Amino acid sequence: TKMGKEPIIAVIERRGEVIYYKISKINFPQNNQKSQMVNFNF
Repeated sequence: TKMGKEPIIAVIERRGEVIYYKISKINFPQNNQKSQMVNFNF
């Protein structure tokens, strides 16, 4: 990762809770019609 930063997705629920998802790898196959996000670290 660049400068020690990891890609993180923040999800805010309706109750106001914030959940952070760290992403170790995202694979976007160009030849595949269905793009899939794999290898999530919860």
